Amino acid sequence: LRYALVADGPSDRALFPVLAWALRQQRPTLPFAQPDFLVRSARRVEDAVHDAISSYEPNLLFVHRDAERVDREVRRREIPWNDRVVAVIPVRMTEAWLLVDETALRKAAGNPSGRVSLALPPPGRLESLPDPKTLLRELLAEASEATGRRRRRFDQAAARQRLADLIEDFSPLRDSPAFGAFEA
Repeated sequence: LRYALVADGPSDRALFPVLAWALRQQRPTLPFAQPDFLVRSARRVEDAVHDAISSYEPNLLFVHRDAERVDREVRRREIPWNDRVVAVIPVRMTEAWLLVDETALRKAAGNPSGRVSLALPPPGRLESLPDPKTLLRELLAEASEATGRRRRRFDQAAARQRLADLIEDFSPLRDSPAFGAFEA
């Protein structure tokens, strides 16, 4: 199976582990090719979808749009429907879908044996978080337990991608209506 992701920005590569996990849930024995990645930038969603389908020829094209402060259904209508297109619309931001595994978060922060208490929201509340990106940054910094210069040098972007790669089970997201819609 060849698949590609059209994303809002480069940091949305963090969705690849979520997509791979969901595909494995549906088709555990199917071989998957290395996915392709296209950043939409300022182009219209329709143009990016057309370019991705014609350039990469995927069997499945995942099209990511953060809902941010817009109703999920409005974002869904922005994505042209096609039998190969799957909408990926986390409510608010992609980072909300990464707030499900404390052990992976500690490992991503470089402190797997850390003891500081981390207040991860319950999966059913992820969609109501006002700013999951900031919360994820704060939790990664807290989990690192770094101080001073080490904390200022902490690479948030690398830790976020590492976190996505370390999460082995995204099933807690099934409590989230947006993830349920994506999975369906």
